[in-house]
Amino acid sequence: MACLPETPEHVIRTSTVCLQALVSQLCPHCRQAEEKFHRYFRELESLARRLTETRKKGGESMKIDFQQLEFMNPVLQTVLGEIEDRFGEQTITSLYRIGDSGVHGTLPLRGTDLRCHDNAKGTEIEQWVNSRWSYDHERPQMQVAKYHKVDGGAWHLHVQVHRNTKRHE
Repeated sequence: MACLPETPEHVIRTSTVCLQALVSQLCPHCRQAEEKFHRYFRELESLARRLTETRKKGGESMKIDFQQLEFMNPVLQTVLGEIEDRFGEQTITSLYRIGDSGVHGTLPLRGTDLRCHDNAKGTEIEQWVNSRWSYDHERPQMQVAKYHKVDGGAWHLHVQVHRNTKRHE
């Protein structure tokens, strides 16, 4: 489970604009891809509705079971699950970003951010994940977990996977 602190307006705007963004990634002749797209979109719409209801009831965040998010890469789900098993429930601050050219803009989703205000804990999680997982053997400098601060943003734990991401043996 994880928490999504996004505002309902942001989630609703994201899910409605998402339709146009996802269509551009689909082969128009591929029925299977179209069906997958519709499942992803229904999932995003459902999250937006649930978050809106949570906010109406005075809640600050909404719990989701990220293991059930079909639009998320299964390896990313595994890594996030291991983090929660070891370090407890986390708060997701970013999932899919429309127009993002990196891992936050891929489907299935290959990147997410977790809130972390504790430098020691962020560093510990980063080191623990990267001791267990390799992002891409062809680019060993890349990491699955990175605790960092982006210009103008908050410290957070960025978790990403690649088609070559493997667990260390």
